[in-house]
Order: sequence, then structure tokens, then C-alpha cells
Amino acid sequence: MDAGPGAMRVICLLIPHLPVQVERRRNPTLSDASLVVGGRRWDDGAVLDCCPRAAASGVEPGMRLSQAEALCPDAYFVPADEGAYEAVHDALVDSARRFTPTVETAKLGLVFADVSGLKRQFENDADLADQFLQETIDASDFDVHIGLGNSRFVAEQAAHAARSGEACVIPSGEEQAFLSPLDISVLPLDPEMERRLRLLGVRTLGGLANLPRLAVIRQFGSHAGPLHDMANGMDGRPVQADAPPLQISRSHAFIDPLSDRVPLLALTKYMMD
Repeated sequence: MDAGPGAMRVICLLIPHLPVQVERRRNPTLSDASLVVGGRRWDDGAVLDCCPRAAASGVEPGMRLSQAEALCPDAYFVPADEGAYEAVHDALVDSARRFTPTVETAKLGLVFADVSGLKRQFENDADLADQFLQETIDASDFDVHIGLGNSRFVAEQAAHAARSGEACVIPSGEEQAFLSPLDISVLPLDPEMERRLRLLGVRTLGGLANLPRLAVIRQFGSHAGPLHDMANGMDGRPVQADAPPLQISRSHAFIDPLSDRVPLLALTKYMMD
């Protein structure tokens, strides 16, 4: 392994837009179409996932289906099949657990594995990442991206940067160089902090990392300290093997306030079915 003794190494396994991939595998005629997953366009529900083309039109998870249709009227709308998506996700988790028991689900199609203890079993990081990649491809047969780095955040950004069917390995000591050109939107920023940073001309992780940490905390509050650390390639969050199991949630926003709880109870029952 490239990392020194005691160094933390994390692998991120990512199946981008897992529900979209499942639906396109199920119906190949949708492979080139704009696709929204969550329900039919006239259903009273929310978007679970959408393809990049629909996302470019402004569609995003959690949005009402009617709003998604207004933004992307040429898209195909399909009901969600949570059981099928969870089966693919579970196969991804199982493939990681063949290497280490310390595996955590972050969200559907996004998994972290602590591989710090595997340094003696593999010649280097690239060999370990390639073994993970082959195992996950064999297990899921979907478009899988793998990133390896010194922390959860670096590994996740590496997975997003990886090409389809390939692994992206960030060697120890090269985290800042890799992260520096990335847009600040990859951080879990609240909208107001992102707006203020952009007004200050800070648009990349490198720009944020170059600011004094204390000044960032004074300007935005104590919660900004860990975000500044992430921009510098430091993320102390461990991989939690006992993290809560995967959950798929549904939401609905009423346009006007309700004076009668009957429609609220009816919708709640519908969403639980």
C-alpha cells in the first residue's frame, strides 16, 4: 500500500443514478431518453432520481413530479421500484464486505469501506482498488465508479472523478492538489454559506483552503471549520460499520397551508402503502 503505517485509507463505491440505471437496464428503449424516476407525471409524489439530462433542466430528487414535468416536459416518468434498487445496492455492500467488515451505506448507490487494515494483503493502493472494482462489477453488473483516498470526502470525490468501470486512486500527500480545482458545491454547504463564498470570489476548494481557518470560522460559524478541513483534504469522520440501514423516503410539499387534516392523513396513508 502507498500509505504509511497507521494511515487511514477509505474506498468509496458509487453506482451513479442507481434507479435510472436499473430502469434503463429493464427497458433499453429508455437508454437515450430523459428519465425521471418516482412516479408517473400525473402522480402526486416526488422525484426519487433523474438522469443527468433531466438534472440539467433543473430536475432534482425530492421535487414534486408536476414541477419536474414543467421543467423537463419531454422526459419519461416511471414509478419507483424500491425493492429492485435495494437489491442492487445490497449487492454493492456485499461485494465490499468480502474485503472488510467496516462498510457503511451513505445513501442509495453510495458505500464507504475502511481498508486501512488491508495494506499487507495488497502490493499497493492501485492493486487494492482494482480488486474492489472487479468484485463489484462481477457482483452488480452495473456502471460502478471507485475512489480511494485518505478519508471519506477525498474517496467520494475520487469516485465521482473516476471514469466508468475504472478506479481513481489519490496517493497520500496529493489530496490538496486533487481537490483544489473542484467547485465548492461538492461540499455539504448550506445555501447561504455557498452564496456568500461566491460573492467573496471563492468558487473552488483551493480558494477556500487558502483562506485562514480561523477567519472562515469567524465569518461563517464553527460548523465551517470541518468544511475548511475537507477543502484541505482532511476529514476525520470514520466509516461506521453499524450505520443505520438504507432507507428510501418520500416527501410531499403542499402549495397552500392546510386547514383540514383529512387530505394530510390521506396522503400519508398513500405514501406508506
